[in-house]
Amino acid sequence: MSGREYRVSDVFWLVEGFYGISQSSPIFSADGQYLGYTDITYRPEQMISRQTNPLLTGTPYDIWIAETGGRVIYDATAEEIGRNLFTDPAYQEPGLQEAFQSIVSDPAGETTYTFWDRNWQQQVTKTAIWGTAGINGAEWRVVITRSGDDERIDNNSDQIAPRTYEEIDAMKSFVAEAAAYGREHGREAAVAAFNDPEGDFVSGELYIFAYADDGTCLALPFQPGLIGENRLANTDPNGVLYIAEMVRKAGDGGGPVYYIYPNPESGFRDELKLSYLLPVDETWFVGSGIYLSSVNAAFNETERDELVLRVQNARDYAAEHGKEQALSDFNDQEGRFGLLDDYIFAYGFDGTTLALPYQPELIGSKRLDFEDGYGVRAIEWEIEVAQAGGGFVYVTYTSPATGVESLKLCYVLPAGADWLVGSGIYAGT
Repeated sequence: MSGREYRVSDVFWLVEGFYGISQSSPIFSADGQYLGYTDITYRPEQMISRQTNPLLTGTPYDIWIAETGGRVIYDATAEEIGRNLFTDPAYQEPGLQEAFQSIVSDPAGETTYTFWDRNWQQQVTKTAIWGTAGINGAEWRVVITRSGDDERIDNNSDQIAPRTYEEIDAMKSFVAEAAAYGREHGREAAVAAFNDPEGDFVSGELYIFAYADDGTCLALPFQPGLIGENRLANTDPNGVLYIAEMVRKAGDGGGPVYYIYPNPESGFRDELKLSYLLPVDETWFVGSGIYLSSVNAAFNETERDELVLRVQNARDYAAEHGKEQALSDFNDQEGRFGLLDDYIFAYGFDGTTLALPYQPELIGSKRLDFEDGYGVRAIEWEIEVAQAGGGFVYVTYTSPATGVESLKLCYVLPAGADWLVGSGIYAGT
């Protein structure tokens, strides 16, 4: 890269297990000598959604973006990212191919086509209007769509009753029945039964979903368009790899998992969902879930960015000053790290509590079996995520600033070969 221009890559598959885009810029000395370049690689769904979500939330519009070669670089439905409009089997209907050819051939225009709605529940007719964006050779088609009958009404309610333990136990029993059915009747017959929206495995808001141990969707009765898709790299709006956590949890014998998911009974508003998983055998698992609609699950995007930087700074501090000094400073309520809800916590990969400034009595104790108010083993989850390189985790936990237990989004990173650092933000703050 010796020219004085930016470079933008095509979408490509990263070793971390998701599609990304790389942008590079040359660096020159004051006298014009080329020194090298700097580069940033990002997940398009996270970068682009920051700009589009505030514009589209609550409206009947959706957006997707594709390269002129047909590769999808952004879609509100994560399963679409990385697919090619012209070679992927999901897009081979003649009407679709004609519409897509028009979109990549012309820099701007309007067309209609039939495809799945944004929740993969049914086929709908979509009106699409597109234009062109991009920098320095990267030419992207930005497509705004609207389904004919989609008004996207948000039926928010200020009076939502919290879930009872009886409802949660009923969900667990429902999943246990499905797992037993799968063992008795075999995968093929069981999956067919689970995918029947009028069958025995749909009961009120409860329905059974099923996945293979590699993250491939086997049963999702109200989103049939996702059957057969590998969703292992899927994240919820806050970056939580919830399918990957389901796979891990099922492999460990089952249990509950949190994630944010559109609730059809609330106008597809994003809400916290608690799902329960059980393995059928070592190759696949079943689950069901309930929405915790009374739980505030709204996180500030700026605070989320600051959270990531805070944990990265703590990791770097430990690398520079050593583990012993870092842990001493993390545990100091009056120091630079012990700032109420912004505090840094640390755990050994065996679950030993290393830093927890507002619960000093727990230092040295093993909390691998800790369960929050809904039975989610959050510290175990944090350790698994940190060992995989880091990421986001949910837990319900008490805020030292308010003394109130609420949903907390944590970010964790490995700080060494055998321990992690993390911090969190509370919903609604």
